[in-house]
Amino acid sequence: MKNSKKNSKKSLKNLIKPAKKLQVSIREGDLTHFSENNECDCDILKPEFKPLKEILTDKSLAKLGDNIVNLLYSLVKSKLLGKPDGVKVPDTVLAEAIRQAGLRKHVSTRQNADSLGDAAEALIAYSWLKGHFEIKETAEHLTALMPRINMLNRKTEKEISIKIFTSLLQNLLKIIESESIQNNK
Repeated sequence: MKNSKKNSKKSLKNLIKPAKKLQVSIREGDLTHFSENNECDCDILKPEFKPLKEILTDKSLAKLGDNIVNLLYSLVKSKLLGKPDGVKVPDTVLAEAIRQAGLRKHVSTRQNADSLGDAAEALIAYSWLKGHFEIKETAEHLTALMPRINMLNRKTEKEISIKIFTSLLQNLLKIIESESIQNNK
């Protein structure tokens, strides 16, 4: 019995081998190219023009947008609190912002809060990739929209979050609509 346990331990040791060290060498300019003013000149991330309805239903853009939205709001809240804070923006906030921004008519009917939140995130990601806004400047602008009140009340924080994301989505909608007009000429 001991012998069979010993043999099974040996066979396990043969199966589990230590991972080899992976050495990665990245030369300057391999991943992105920055211009003299530190703007990324990386065209690989810049999407081609898409119609608004197509943007709002793009799941890949929504995945990226989820992170951008959370980063933006985390920066805003961190600035207001005076200390770093990481926040996940609920889809219900983004869904209501979609409604208030007048984007609901561009999304198919029978969509739940998750789908509407994805639509907001997709529009934000597309706009960021197209260079329509910068994270730092947008976070500063959104911070300016936030009243200097106690953020501990969840209901009030939700209402304010809806307000700032509605403002952002309205501005992005104007930009996308003008882009659409330019591309149809």
